[in-house]
Amino acid sequence: MGVIEFLSSMNRAQQTAKLSRNEFKNQLLNSTTGKAHSLLVDWFNNGEAIEDCYFNLVVNFDKRTTVEDARTKLASYKAYKSSNLAKVEADIMSLASRASTSLPAGDSRQALYNLDSTMALIRALPPTSSATASNTFAALNAELRRAATFTELSKAVNVYRHVIDADIRMNGISAPKDKAQTNSGQAAGKKQWGKGHLFWNKWSTRRWKVYKAG
Repeated sequence: MGVIEFLSSMNRAQQTAKLSRNEFKNQLLNSTTGKAHSLLVDWFNNGEAIEDCYFNLVVNFDKRTTVEDARTKLASYKAYKSSNLAKVEADIMSLASRASTSLPAGDSRQALYNLDSTMALIRALPPTSSATASNTFAALNAELRRAATFTELSKAVNVYRHVIDADIRMNGISAPKDKAQTNSGQAAGKKQWGKGHLFWNKWSTRRWKVYKAG
């Protein structure tokens, strides 16, 4: 489990359990082990607030690709011959989502995500498929009288999926020989915390009962 998944899980559990701040600190300690646990002990002993501990945990353990790297990879992303439209879209969504976090959550981030991912898809495909995606995007914009979202474009080009997949197999770029045939940017998002930095992925049933009873 990565640090973002762990903290999100803790937040969801807190929405249900509604612990006091001291109880929540104890639960953070009970739910961690190794280096993460040691750091939390030190931070709490030094008077750090829970919000600051969240930030410090992300700084120490977030192994996702950086926003700058995600934007760079997105700008140069191309469909490999071994890939297909679904894989290309998934890779682009992952990179664009990470790159868009440079802006605060809200309409601006959503607009940046949709623009970056849409343009990246059109750039990534071979020329014939790229023209299909571009024309489809333009037709959608005219029909909707606004810029289509990436999901809307993805649904619209889905009717050409078999043709685009064949085009990618024929005219996509060759994967680097010194790397597995996967698109860049995926491995970083799947890195696990180092050995000894593990978190429990859920609170135990017994603790739930104790805190609810308390």
